[in-house]
Amino acid sequence: MTSSLVDGSTVTGSPAGRRSLRVAQAPRRRLTGAHRALRVLLGVVLVAVSGLLVVGQEQFRHAEAAAMSMLLKPFLGDDVFAFADQFVIRQDATHYLGLQITVECTTLVLLVPVLLFLAVMITFVQRLTWGRWALGGLVGLALISAINLVRIGMIAGSTLAWDDIGYEWSHLLVGSVFALIGCAATLVLMLRIMTGRRTTTTRKTRNPKAPAS
Repeated sequence: MTSSLVDGSTVTGSPAGRRSLRVAQAPRRRLTGAHRALRVLLGVVLVAVSGLLVVGQEQFRHAEAAAMSMLLKPFLGDDVFAFADQFVIRQDATHYLGLQITVECTTLVLLVPVLLFLAVMITFVQRLTWGRWALGGLVGLALISAINLVRIGMIAGSTLAWDDIGYEWSHLLVGSVFALIGCAATLVLMLRIMTGRRTTTTRKTRNPKAPAS
């Protein structure tokens, strides 16, 4: 009978054969009652915020129109301004193009599901750390907002360039595909940030061979 020390564990070998080494795994970290309650409370707050945003969607759309007007001013100057839930572009002295941010096109359509997803993650995924959750949430919310604003700007540019045909194509097809791809990529990035990069390592140990007699 021989013995050797591998990673702090004693492994015994037998001339007649080998014995498998059972590597003890560290126990999963348990959340305290206060910690768990705080996570549940934060999840409830996010659900409530989502509900408030839905109720106040009209004011939110007004803010979106103002934001689009500000984003387009460097390119169009005083020829663009916001009016209620529309941003208006002056084409000439007598022609104006008004684009309304409707309930179907508002960023809330994308933001609310992300907020609910964040609520579920922080409430039910115990191993998720606060730092990763906050970073993933901030990145996701920022990207979703930027994606929809770019989509709306794309629709405005296409309408100015190609009139009704540009509006139909950019609004119904190109803009929708752009939003779907952007949302899918954002979700994948959020999950990657929150869960971290998993690496699976296989630890192989062999029992020492018994000395020849």
